[in-house]
Amino acid sequence: MLCDLVGWSGDLLLMPYGNEWKSHRKLFQQEFHPSNSSLYLPHEKKALCAFLKSLLDAPEEWGEHAQQ
Repeated sequence: MLCDLVGWSGDLLLMPYGNEWKSHRKLFQQEFHPSNSSLYLPHEKKALCAFLKSLLDAPEEWGEHAQQ
């Protein structure tokens, strides 16, 4: 399968439906359920602060900063 060749075999969106897909989806739903969004807020704030600082330090490299 092409996904295996390019290293996307573990990607939930491209995984064939079956027991493995069901178990991956269950884990995904548990971790990314809207009620868990507050758990990620400190990490998001830290990443945002780092991004904004990098923009202040080198605004001409905004494209590179946005990809990180």
